[in-house]
Amino acid sequence: MLKLIAVSILCVLSSNLYSQVFSPESRFSKDSVKIGEEVAYSLSIRYPKFIDVVFPDSLYDFKPFELNYKESYPTNSDSLFSFDSAVYFLSTFSVDSFQSLDLPVFMVTDGDSVVILAGPDSIKLIQVVKSIPDSISMMENTAFSNVALSFNYPYLIVGLTILFLVLVILYFTFGKSIQKKVLLYRLRRIHKRFIEPFVKSIQDLEPADDYLKLERLLTTWKEYMERLNKKPYTKLTSKEINVILSDKELAKALQKIDVAIYGSISDFSITNSFDYLRRISEDTFVHRVQEIKNG
Repeated sequence: MLKLIAVSILCVLSSNLYSQVFSPESRFSKDSVKIGEEVAYSLSIRYPKFIDVVFPDSLYDFKPFELNYKESYPTNSDSLFSFDSAVYFLSTFSVDSFQSLDLPVFMVTDGDSVVILAGPDSIKLIQVVKSIPDSISMMENTAFSNVALSFNYPYLIVGLTILFLVLVILYFTFGKSIQKKVLLYRLRRIHKRFIEPFVKSIQDLEPADDYLKLERLLTTWKEYMERLNKKPYTKLTSKEINVILSDKELAKALQKIDVAIYGSISDFSITNSFDYLRRISEDTFVHRVQEIKNG
């Protein structure tokens, strides 16, 4: 309270003393400015050391200007007085020819404050557009312009991610079933490619056929059986094959075929021997199909 009384007494005693001690100084850094251009506005005050002063901050209304930022400087003091200053960097978007600003300094004493104005300083607005016509003539351009389309990569990434998740879900849900269907499809194709030519070759057999034709037909059967059972039939002898399949009729059929190939002794019964091989291959195919379905 004593500080406030002291300030009031000093202000009343002498207007000259007030102007010398408490009057802030403010000014723009230049005389003119364009719309939107930044201009510096400095504010300073010299005051008794025992008084606290506060400068306006970003919450203050700087109309017709807008505050961009503020630079404050450290207080300089001697034995009696202190000196504070700040620079405000402002922009204006008003179209008035002359614009002024009068920033205050707040002198704080015992929770109360006294507002002291620095006095207005004006700046001239530089008019870039001298005059605006009453009407504007527009140029028409109806020519087609081919604009390149920009690719939306975020959508692509999202789409690929969703597709990947769907495939993963389908794999874990229906993967085993799909694998069975694919395997059965391949197996039926292999069987069809084998059985039709094999049956036709059997039907065309004659006793006078040379051993090379009979050997090729036997090799064809062994290759197909090898693909069905995953066992090396092409490298096995007739006895070794019979051990795997354990079929007496098959053993007789293979024996007759071996005699026809290696002994050059054959008759019409050789057709029956190869036909039995066909039956064995078809039975093996059916058995393999059931294994896949039940697996």
